[in-house]
Amino acid sequence: MPYMERIQKTIDFMEENLFAELTLKELADIATFSEYHYHRTFHVLVGITVGDYIKRRRLSEAANLLLTSKLKVVEIAFGCGYNNHETFSRAFKKFFKVSPKMFRLNEDDTAIYKRATLNRLTLSKHTGGAVMEPRMITIDDFKWMGYQLKTTAIDNQSFNDIPPFIGNYFENRLGEKIPNKINPNRRLNILTDFERQRHGSFTYLIGYETDIQGRVPDPMVSRLFGKQKFAVFTTPKARIEDFSNAIQNTWRYIFQEWFPKSNMEHAGTYEMEVYDERCFDKSAMEMDICIPVIAR
Repeated sequence: MPYMERIQKTIDFMEENLFAELTLKELADIATFSEYHYHRTFHVLVGITVGDYIKRRRLSEAANLLLTSKLKVVEIAFGCGYNNHETFSRAFKKFFKVSPKMFRLNEDDTAIYKRATLNRLTLSKHTGGAVMEPRMITIDDFKWMGYQLKTTAIDNQSFNDIPPFIGNYFENRLGEKIPNKINPNRRLNILTDFERQRHGSFTYLIGYETDIQGRVPDPMVSRLFGKQKFAVFTTPKARIEDFSNAIQNTWRYIFQEWFPKSNMEHAGTYEMEVYDERCFDKSAMEMDICIPVIAR
């Protein structure tokens, strides 16, 4: 069964059992994936974590009931799986920015999160062309040093946290302060410490491979990464104004196009974005995305 159909099958199952207790293992089994591979693939293809999807759809069904029925708020809360009115009201207001009572009075359904239906990716014409097939490499143990951000994919919080973290890194020229770089022109942005549960916490790192032996300067951190096999994808060459789109489309290509036809699965260890001399030419920028893989 194609990947898109597998993920859609789990979405259909969630919708049919929206107010039941759903586990990541149960959903991963339906997709015939490991729990981590399912979690990561779902997040890339749908745009939010499994847990976020379930929460948003439950609240949206509650919102529909507020607009289309005369049920009391407390009745809707219990019917949608909440143990008490207060917990439901807090969650509802956090998502819709108004209380359930005000939502009913406003009669505005534009914020309701609709059921997901997956469509195939069409790569942007601004990415410079189709993504090339990856090369397989094995990277030995290496030491890394730089700066870290602990964040979570819940409510797409990482999208709010990471841009200012990167902005601060460049604005304050923090990369220049990292000692003992193996290659000062090869920056490694690493995603690691993946939480395999639905809330999807992880650590985002910016820094360099290093050979430092002694004390790590504050507020930097040092990490040792183990030997790992990677599928390495090079983004299409793009102008600086289109570079971000090229990177994002390549990430989507990996999970939507490449994984389904490969015999590989995400290894769940650490992912790397490699920025080097190829980023110097602002009219034809490219970089590598390294995905840890194991055989299915």
